[in-house]
Amino acid sequence: MEFVKDLDNADINNIYLFGTSFSGGHVITLSSKHPEIRAAIAQCPYTDTFASIFAVPFITQMKLFLTLCANCVTSLFGHTIMVKLADKPNKRALMVDRDYEKYFDMMTKDSKTFKNITPITTILEFVKYSPGKYAKNVKVPILYAICENDTVAPAKETLKYVKESEKGIIKKYHCGHFDIYSGEHFRKAIGDYIEFFKNNLHNQ
Repeated sequence: MEFVKDLDNADINNIYLFGTSFSGGHVITLSSKHPEIRAAIAQCPYTDTFASIFAVPFITQMKLFLTLCANCVTSLFGHTIMVKLADKPNKRALMVDRDYEKYFDMMTKDSKTFKNITPITTILEFVKYSPGKYAKNVKVPILYAICENDTVAPAKETLKYVKESEKGIIKKYHCGHFDIYSGEHFRKAIGDYIEFFKNNLHNQ
């Protein structure tokens, strides 16, 4: 936001935010702290660390925990263990979903630099950050797009938080975390987002 405010061609009186998944959580945090934001959309937002952890299959939980323990040893020698960002259920990855592959490939196929890996210590950063707790402080219009079958950012916990936003609008989509990025769920969501932004633009 600070970068955008410094741009010569930016209208700093009309700032609208959009974020999805982890950045959807950032949108909640920013919207609670910056009243100058006109409106925001948080798509399948990451809101609660422990809800996401417990949504992961037990086998994956144990693999990540043991890897984190092993990293405590390897870090003494300057080596950090890497794990996948996303993989199939029961694999060692931060996000697990049986359908992740087709969407992940679609989003990253043209990238020459992206790698599906991250330091195992990233988990520790997640533990320190649960943006859902800021939802009750959001005073600006905000649309929450909730994927009802989400196994990465569980909908049940997210709904508990986002219902506390003063001007929050909740839209539910009967799909998983990655399904909203394409096909019929994508088209439906985009239509809702355009309408939401148009309504808030005209009501200023």
